[in-house]
Amino acid sequence: MELYLADNLRYLRAKRGGSLEALAETVGVSRQAAAKWESGETFPDLPNCVKLAGLFQVTLDELVLEPLRTRRAQAGGPKDQTMGLVTVSDVGQVRIPAEVLDMFGIRAGENVLLLADRARGIALMKCRQMDGPEQTGP
Repeated sequence: MELYLADNLRYLRAKRGGSLEALAETVGVSRQAAAKWESGETFPDLPNCVKLAGLFQVTLDELVLEPLRTRRAQAGGPKDQTMGLVTVSDVGQVRIPAEVLDMFGIRAGENVLLLADRARGIALMKCRQMDGPEQTGP
């Protein structure tokens, strides 16, 4: 089994634009320890792997077992991609950019589920089971 931890740490840190010192400080280790992780000389222990996965918003499997640089390049970007800013109108309407509608296959007239949580924020989910009967034809 091939491990991608060192490559993924270098890639994720560079993508985020952070320094090795900042990464080490965030995780609570020395700069030298973090440098050894990125070089593949040593590996972080499990609690530090969990911290790293949370910091970079990836799963442990992704952090350790998947070549993220290749996979994310093929997918067209990070899985938690920010599409940009949208403006809320004076009546509370938000325009969803066309590229996001296309990405999720959402068409005019379809329902989306609005989730709101004071601690976590607001999210929209594609929710076909809430739509009316399946339409056929153009």
